[in-house]
Amino acid sequence: KAMAEDLRQALEQERRLTIEKEKMGAYIPKQLVDEISRNREQKLALGGKNVNLTILFSDIQGFTRLSENMASQQVIGFLNTYMTAMTTIIEEEGGIIDKFIGDGIMAVFTPTSEDDNHALRAVRAGMRMQKQLYSLRQEWATSRPELAGMQIRVGVNTGEVVSGNIGSETRMDYTVVGDNVNVASRLESVSRAGEVCISESTYRDVEGLIAATKLEPVYVKNRMQPVHVYTIQVSTTEEES
Repeated sequence: KAMAEDLRQALEQERRLTIEKEKMGAYIPKQLVDEISRNREQKLALGGKNVNLTILFSDIQGFTRLSENMASQQVIGFLNTYMTAMTTIIEEEGGIIDKFIGDGIMAVFTPTSEDDNHALRAVRAGMRMQKQLYSLRQEWATSRPELAGMQIRVGVNTGEVVSGNIGSETRMDYTVVGDNVNVASRLESVSRAGEVCISESTYRDVEGLIAATKLEPVYVKNRMQPVHVYTIQVSTTEEES
C-alpha cells in the first residue's frame, strides 16, 4: 500500500508539472520552458550565446486609427483572433514567438540542423501571414467592416544575434538582441502593406526559391552603411483571379 501511495503521489506530481509547463508555454518561449524543465533544481542564469538565425517582425498598419472607434473589448477580441491566426502560421513554419509588442509580433527562426534554411521558413511564414490576413478581411467584410481594409507590414532579416536570458536576477526574458534584430525591426517599418520586406542576407538564402525585387537601400539608426532591401509581393486569391 505504501508503494502504491508513493507511486500515486509521484504520478500526481508529474501531472501537475505537465500542466504547469503547458500553462507557462502560453506566456514564455518554448526554449525557456524546456530549460526550466531540464534544470528544475537550479536557478536560471543570465547570459547568452551567439546564434545565426532569422528574425521576423510584423505590425498592423494604422492600428491606432483602426482602434479609435472600437470599444476596448472589441479591440482585444479582434487582436486575439488576428494574433492566434498569425501565431499558428509562425509555429507551423517552425518559428518561435519571442514577444507580442502591442499589435506587433516578433518571432525568431532558429536553425534545426546544419542544412536547415531558417530564412526560407521565415519568409514563407511572412507570405502566409499576408495571405491569411486577406482571408480574415473577407470574413470581417460584413461583420466588422471597419477592419475590411486592414493591412500589415512584415520585415525579415538573417544574421548573428545574442540569444539567451537577458534582464535582472529577479526578472529576465529569454530573447534575442543585437544589430540584426534592429535591422529586422527597421525593415518592418519601411515595408509596404501587403508585402514582405527582406534584407540582403535573407535574400541570399532564398534566392532562386522565392521571387523578390530589389529596392533602394535604407539607413538604419546607428549604422553607417545602408541596408540593401528586397521586397516580395504576395498574391492573394483576389489578385490571382
